[in-house]
Amino acid sequence: MRKEQRFEAYLDDFNLMTIYLSKQFYQGNSDVFYSQDVEGNIVKLQIKYKEVTSMDYSKYIVTNCEHIEFGKPYTILEEHGQTTPLQIGLIVKKDKFDAMFAYDGDDLGVHVKDGQTHFALWAPTAIEVLAKITTPAKQFTLPLERQAQGVFKGVVLENLHLASYTYLIDINGEWVETIDPYAFGSVVNGIKSVVIDQAQTRVELHHDKLSPFASPTQAIIYETSVRDFTSDANTNHQHKRTFKGFVERGTTTPQKTKTGFDYLIDLGITHVQLMPIYDFATVDESNIDVFYNWGYDPHQFNVPEGSYASDVNDPLSRILDLKTLVATCHQHDIRVVMDVVYNHVYEMGQSAFEKTVPYYYFRRSESGAVSNGSFCENDIDSARYMVRKFIVESTKMWVQEYGMDGFRFDLMGILDVDTLNIIDTELRKIKPDILLYGEGWNMPTILDDEHKGMIANQ
Repeated sequence: MRKEQRFEAYLDDFNLMTIYLSKQFYQGNSDVFYSQDVEGNIVKLQIKYKEVTSMDYSKYIVTNCEHIEFGKPYTILEEHGQTTPLQIGLIVKKDKFDAMFAYDGDDLGVHVKDGQTHFALWAPTAIEVLAKITTPAKQFTLPLERQAQGVFKGVVLENLHLASYTYLIDINGEWVETIDPYAFGSVVNGIKSVVIDQAQTRVELHHDKLSPFASPTQAIIYETSVRDFTSDANTNHQHKRTFKGFVERGTTTPQKTKTGFDYLIDLGITHVQLMPIYDFATVDESNIDVFYNWGYDPHQFNVPEGSYASDVNDPLSRILDLKTLVATCHQHDIRVVMDVVYNHVYEMGQSAFEKTVPYYYFRRSESGAVSNGSFCENDIDSARYMVRKFIVESTKMWVQEYGMDGFRFDLMGILDVDTLNIIDTELRKIKPDILLYGEGWNMPTILDDEHKGMIANQ
């Protein structure tokens, strides 16, 4: 949010800075601005023009800032002695920024390999990144090293499976703590990420039990919520409202009518579409009766929802329970479709995306206004290189690690059609009979109609 401090400065383009001065201080007037680096070197900036944007602030458009380098801190000074940290602003929306920092590696997030734990975070506008790690035996911080394309990396020479962690990021003049946007595991309510050694979560997914599926027109799809599916008080489920309860056998009503998974098997469906099962925000995982939500409020895209776990306090439970659900469905010739909401998050300002690379992940107008085509106060900017990479790799992870057989895309018209086509191409390399569909409405997001993932562009 801009215009909250007396003096603010943002790098909004290559060689263009936007400065705001409160009119409560010298009527918002300054005839000169300077940039200063950590060595004390000062460069005089050139005022291109001044605007009166409101009753409270003056806005200056400033050039002569070609010397600014990403990953280094700068202070901006005005003629009366005020200083403010330079913040990296709308410049991250420029194609040149993507060209400079597009990263093609497959190691983002935390990965355990050969007994070592590797951390990698894409944060090109950050000055410094630390991983704050907690194990049963100790808590420590690991400084990450800035490498090519703005990726910060570090390694711990041991397997930190089930250790919790957050990132501390020095960015835009302050230290910010955030969970890992690429995390595969989480503690209760997503306040910390958890290291997951994928090799220790393998489950036989029984793809061999599935009948051939030649055409999408053959699909018979049953949509349900994991929570709702077993929540009725008149059924004898032992694990109500959970992944484990979803595939529980032998459940009935008091009249001995089949319920739950036995009922599903008898329907003769080919696919079950699960409403959101990634980690969502508004159900308190430690008090699941307090709030109710279907899950269209994403918090962590690569982590299963904790309120559906048989043991919410065990980070492995949500992972293994979901994999077992998919495996059991496959054993009964039912494919699993995952309802995904890559078009927005629950709260933009508190999301790991916005904390890690401010301004980048969410769609904005040229003036910086946040797009709201989802009517959730934010739209994911899927056309940006690293946003597209995240979505594509996320869908691949759900197929490769959890055995998902399809995706239903919520508000698909928010996403760009190129990203959707890339998803289709990449997933069919893994699973040729993958089922992909979604809501193809023309949503009022800040994206030209010809680029939207809507019906008219299919």
